[in-house]
Amino acid sequence: MASSSFFGTITSSPTKASVFSLPVSVTTLPSFPRRRATRVSVSANLKKDQDRTASRRENPSTFSSKYAPNEARSGADILVEALERQGVDVVFAYPGGASMEIHQALTRSNTIRNVLPRHEQGGIFAAEGYARSSGKPGICIATSGPGAMNLVTGLADAIFDSVPLIAITGQVRRRMIGTMAFQETPVVEVTRTITKHNYIVMEVGDIPRIVQEAFFLATSVRPGPVLIDVPKDVQQQFAIPNWEQPMRLPLYMSTMPKPPKVSHLEQILRLVSESKRPVLYVGGGCVNSSEELRRFVELTGIPVASTFMGLGSYPCNDEESSLQMLGMHGTVFKKPRQWLSSGGQGAMGFGLPAAMGAAIANPGAVVVDIDGDGSFIMNIQELATIRVENLPVKVLLINNQHLGMVLQWEDHFYAANRADSFLGDPANPEAVFPDMLLFAASCGIPAARVTRREDLREAIQTMLDTPGPFLLDVVCPHQDHVLPLIPSGGTFKDIIV
Repeated sequence: MASSSFFGTITSSPTKASVFSLPVSVTTLPSFPRRRATRVSVSANLKKDQDRTASRRENPSTFSSKYAPNEARSGADILVEALERQGVDVVFAYPGGASMEIHQALTRSNTIRNVLPRHEQGGIFAAEGYARSSGKPGICIATSGPGAMNLVTGLADAIFDSVPLIAITGQVRRRMIGTMAFQETPVVEVTRTITKHNYIVMEVGDIPRIVQEAFFLATSVRPGPVLIDVPKDVQQQFAIPNWEQPMRLPLYMSTMPKPPKVSHLEQILRLVSESKRPVLYVGGGCVNSSEELRRFVELTGIPVASTFMGLGSYPCNDEESSLQMLGMHGTVFKKPRQWLSSGGQGAMGFGLPAAMGAAIANPGAVVVDIDGDGSFIMNIQELATIRVENLPVKVLLINNQHLGMVLQWEDHFYAANRADSFLGDPANPEAVFPDMLLFAASCGIPAARVTRREDLREAIQTMLDTPGPFLLDVVCPHQDHVLPLIPSGGTFKDIIV
């Protein structure tokens, strides 16, 4: 397949609890014809939900620094402590000349674990997998120049899919900025349109405030990625940090949505109650409010349809209320954050490192990366990370020796004219090339190959039963298409079955 998809079977769903409940009092429940509705007091149930939500909130703990209050430390150590104060316990960081100070500081942290990816793009996709499956911001770190540039696809992916992400990059010394110094790239300018905000730290004293702002921006309203670019001499500069600095986001704060007026909520309830065939169409923004959504459906009986990114926010197996996902294809998911995919970008190379991040965010869970051979090979190096970290990531590889989506479109819209969609060996087109089993073996990961349909079920069970990572190479004929198909820009009237 030309795009990568990732499915994680997670034993528990660490959904972030919503801290907002409807400030409205309604004495009777709106009636929805021909649908189930529980005749109880909405205001009473909302009060119970509010109390339940409040009890779920974590009590903030007092941070204990290993430094004395007035002890100076390097900018890199200040940066790492700022991450610790935000509750960060995992980062995905690849070192380089302009970020070595940060990595040295990470070795002095008692709480932050660094998972070393084998490529910066693998690192940011892993941070995405961590964030998408946990609801907590994912953190990735790269050096300047090409290291920072390798984060660009992941940043675009995160902004499209509203993934909370903090990307930290090293930069050349301040006096060298703008001189085309070795490994200098203007990462702030490059990423301006694919981040919610980005910073270049010019004063070491600004680090505590900038990190606090970055986490607030990444997680508030519509989540997304924030980039912090830190010149090397700022990392090396010593200072006494001020942790009490207020945030400076006047414009952003002024545009944040205000709590809805009670009169507006009452009007919404009235309009919905008067509708004849209401339907809830939920997207990825409901993932953090899955419990509240289920409660609302329980109270009203309104059926639920989901977007691709909203899969799992409402149980797709609820035959009475779930209309499942609208679109060409759909898979049933009972809980949020079980299905992770590059939705807006459809980025190849996403699946394997995202599965890695999800496995780290959910210890003990079985995580399955369903991948095409074209996508898988783009970040195949992360098998080494998975083996070193001993992560129970299972790779179900759909191997047709082609870019599946491109080939399918060639067949339907380009008179089957092949234009660089074959990934095998032209000299021996019948051979399985490259041999993924050999690469898995070189990383110490058990693997198997299936070439017959009747052997697939047993092979999948073996994969799931094998402790630790496993790669199952499923060889498929490239003539098999994924149908139904709607052409780009088409409608259901144009569907190909």
